[in-house]
Amino acid sequence: MRIFFFDAGDGDAALIALDDGTHIMIDTGLDENCEALVERMRQISFETIDLLVISHPDKDHIGGADAILESFDVKRVLVSPQKKGSKQEEQFEKALAERGAERIEGKAGMAFSWGEVTLKVIGPLSDRYDQMNDHSLVLMLETPFCKTLFAGDVENDAIEDMLNAKVDLRADVLKVPHHGRKEKLSAAFIQAVHPSLAVIPCEGEPDSEILEALGAFSCDAYVLGNGEVDFASSATSFDCVQ
Repeated sequence: MRIFFFDAGDGDAALIALDDGTHIMIDTGLDENCEALVERMRQISFETIDLLVISHPDKDHIGGADAILESFDVKRVLVSPQKKGSKQEEQFEKALAERGAERIEGKAGMAFSWGEVTLKVIGPLSDRYDQMNDHSLVLMLETPFCKTLFAGDVENDAIEDMLNAKVDLRADVLKVPHHGRKEKLSAAFIQAVHPSLAVIPCEGEPDSEILEALGAFSCDAYVLGNGEVDFASSATSFDCVQ
């Protein structure tokens, strides 16, 4: 398996490429970055996305979704049930309808499997949050050798619910939520995850408290504003390769 965490400015965009040719994409960055994102994905040389996930409809996660749908053969799309009514969301919904991909509304407890690889939806645990970010789909990618947590943009309320419910957040790799911005429970969340590697999609510098919390576990943190970061797994390890 290989995971490409694309440098999408202050947006999220990641591609999971499995050895069997399966491709899973999580979020699509900002609209203004979509041309460069599509070009980079074409360099990887594939045509089909088996599952496209839009964690929530904020523009820095859904902005390039219409371009992805128009450029690749997308089989299924997993979306947050929450609507925002933005221009970017309308463009995404129009492209989705035109392309005919299966649309699935995500909720905690769902799981998608490809051989020994499983993508689980472990959050959000409520549909009553005030902040759109707290409605982010929180995803755990599990393989026989490693676990990767994609935490969307969850803020304090969603984090608190997962911690109180004792959701198993432990993962080897963490996609840090909300571009490395500090929340009251950020340190407790990172402690529950206890990652060895972390990726922070942001321009500029993440909050120092986030870096300190990651450093407490000797976690290697990569800031995507410094360029794309890729990880590759073997039978015995999961390491940064770029």
